[in-house]
Amino acid sequence: MGKIKLIIILIIFMLISCNNKNSHTEEEYFQNGKLKSVFYYDDLNNQVKSQEYFETGKLKEATSFKKNRQSVSFFYNEQGNLIGKKYRIDSINTIQYEYHKNKKIKAFGPLYNNNKNGWWKIYNDKGQLIQKDEIFTIEGKEVLNQRIKYDLDGREIKLQSDTFTIKLADTLNIGRSIGSIKCKPTFSKDSKYAVYVGQGINPDFSNLNTVKLDTFYSTNKDDIWFGIQNFWKEKHKRLSRRNAL
Repeated sequence: MGKIKLIIILIIFMLISCNNKNSHTEEEYFQNGKLKSVFYYDDLNNQVKSQEYFETGKLKEATSFKKNRQSVSFFYNEQGNLIGKKYRIDSINTIQYEYHKNKKIKAFGPLYNNNKNGWWKIYNDKGQLIQKDEIFTIEGKEVLNQRIKYDLDGREIKLQSDTFTIKLADTLNIGRSIGSIKCKPTFSKDSKYAVYVGQGINPDFSNLNTVKLDTFYSTNKDDIWFGIQNFWKEKHKRLSRRNAL
């Protein structure tokens, strides 16, 4: 029995050795000879993890790769403190976390094509939610669309918040329909508003020049309206409002 067990162990060891014979690493160095980055690959030449370093030798970034282009990355400052984390859902969408020095979450929210896009939550260094921002990246610039402020008891501070409500029938009948937007208050007295009505608008508005749109502008926050011409009965199309800072 002892010999049989020994043979099985040797066979398993040989199989493992064969399977890993093509796995390898690629390294890059600073001019001073210190390690700058290292990339790890499996036997199918798929990247499984990577590490990047400061010239001081401290870890700067560590990433583990999964299937379907998913990955998780951790970011550190030169003092070795965790300052951020990213969960890449696919090639376009990512969830990003930012941290205070005491390791409590400072902010987190979605990225679209590596740009902030959607609702972000902001916390103080005690872990309390103090603000929510809706952010879009338009023409390479981050635009604040809505903001909700909270007190330390978690209640909305309405006088410091900038939100809006859209009034439009959930189901649109054939013909023309009118919608309206009510805002309170504005980020700036010089704010301008643009309402884009259309189909197939990218989440980052990157295709506004190529999709068919009806666009309505307003400088009066008390009278923001828009119209829709509908040719068949359906649920209303996606609406997007942009507030210029």
